[in-house]
Amino acid sequence: PGMADLIRRPPLGRGRFICLDEKAHTPRKHGSKVSMQSKLKEMRLGSDRWVYDGLSSLGFELLRHDTRDFPGLPQGAAELNWVRVVPSAGWRFSPSRLRLVLAAEVCKTECQARSRCTAIPSQIPFTLAELRREFNTSFADCLVNKPLESLGFWLINRQVLVTPMRRLPPSGRPGLDGGSDDADSAASWSLSESVREALSVPADGEPALVVRAVPMDRLEATLERMRKDPAQQQMPLVPACSGVYRLDDYRLRSKHTVNVGSDDCEQRSWTHLAAFGVLRRPRTEADYPVCVGEAKGTWTARVARLEDCSGESLGINWTHKHVFYVGTDGEGPTMCVRHIKESGKLRRWSRWQIVPDDGLRGTPSPMEHGGLRSRLRSHHHHQQNNTSETQHGYTADFTFRSMVDTYQPTRTYLCMTTGLVGPPTISLDCDPKSATAAVAVMRLDARSSAAGVVGQEGVFCVGRNDIGYTIARGANCSLTNGSHYPQRHIAAFAVPKAASGRSWCVAACGGLGELSEVRSHANCSDSGCQEAFSFHEVTMEDLSEDLGVLSLTSV
Repeated sequence: PGMADLIRRPPLGRGRFICLDEKAHTPRKHGSKVSMQSKLKEMRLGSDRWVYDGLSSLGFELLRHDTRDFPGLPQGAAELNWVRVVPSAGWRFSPSRLRLVLAAEVCKTECQARSRCTAIPSQIPFTLAELRREFNTSFADCLVNKPLESLGFWLINRQVLVTPMRRLPPSGRPGLDGGSDDADSAASWSLSESVREALSVPADGEPALVVRAVPMDRLEATLERMRKDPAQQQMPLVPACSGVYRLDDYRLRSKHTVNVGSDDCEQRSWTHLAAFGVLRRPRTEADYPVCVGEAKGTWTARVARLEDCSGESLGINWTHKHVFYVGTDGEGPTMCVRHIKESGKLRRWSRWQIVPDDGLRGTPSPMEHGGLRSRLRSHHHHQQNNTSETQHGYTADFTFRSMVDTYQPTRTYLCMTTGLVGPPTISLDCDPKSATAAVAVMRLDARSSAAGVVGQEGVFCVGRNDIGYTIARGANCSLTNGSHYPQRHIAAFAVPKAASGRSWCVAACGGLGELSEVRSHANCSDSGCQEAFSFHEVTMEDLSEDLGVLSLTSV
């Protein structure tokens, strides 16, 4: 009783097999269609290959299992099971890979003095309610007199991508514990996804995710500021491509297509022309839309600076196909949007193209004063990449710089690598696993400077002289005084005074102290080397939301 419509299942022998229309599907490369048709024939003849075909041998490890009565059915009629599984948990999904942190505003002074503002949870929290319980258990005697409901949380991963956690309007999704949706469900869903993604990387002894508690009003203010600045948001990048098709009519030469979601337009009869990066959604009002439309019958393309390309243009009725967005901070190759208006019997072949603009490649974006400065110029000389055909008669509508993600996490590594011969090599932005010594530091960039966590005394540089590498105070090693050898600046980094990690030192070695080595603080001075200065490395717990950018999960 009550189970008839729980799962819609066709009668035996009445199931359907549907071949998706190629034009309604994302661009794809096919395997052997002959093999697929052979399998379909076997199924029609009663083959039981469905029993053993597919991922039948794939195993999972169980992380959590919750049950409750199925919503909308009589009690006991059906059971809803919520499971969280991973292919192989290993040590990745351990609570020790998470850190709970109280910001200074919500941690009592005496607890700060005893370094009790950080803790390891007793279990991995997957819902906002579980997260609050963990904070209450870990910091019951350290929380400033504020209810947990008045706190917001920032999730900070190793890439310093930050995700806010707060009560949101209901999302329409079922509750993560199998219950109905409520005001916390959207936040719990975001927490669950962030935890799963962060803990999926191999365990290496460092925390994979920090959960930082701050006053709710401060969280809201920081979030509002970040959402107004594209530089403080992770780019919602998506690939796009342009393809060309050779037409039989020599007067038309060719037509183009544009696909969003693929970097390869080589499909069916189309030849791939160019790939470029765009945004799948606008970050702020400064990002503008570019739509792609298609004309039925000729299958030519329309490209315009609009949200929707449907409607009439150049005397042709267009069907909307895609929309993407570009911003003023694009740093990739310049793309040119241009059109040609045909006349007479060829009028229905009027069309648009997106082609690489070799003449403008590397120039600034044509966005000025919040609007688009169209570059209307003849493209008789413009030659397409990957083709010898010169296009005539096109008029340029506008150009844009393709989007490229240039984000670098504020927290990075300073490494020293020793070889069999020669002095040690010192570098920044390195792989700590392959280094003799690796210290987590901060990148000297706009975010670390704006956050105000680094004073001038915490700024250092890496330089190179004729005999090896050196580390000195200051942002530019080519300007340091007192060096016996000319220095070439390599990189700069910063270490805040409040850094709480292991203690390290820089030893000055060689007869004149012109070589530097990175050592643990206990082994800094020996024959031929003297301690120059020391610092603590930057831990994950030292990071704040001001040092990161909003993750895609934040939207």
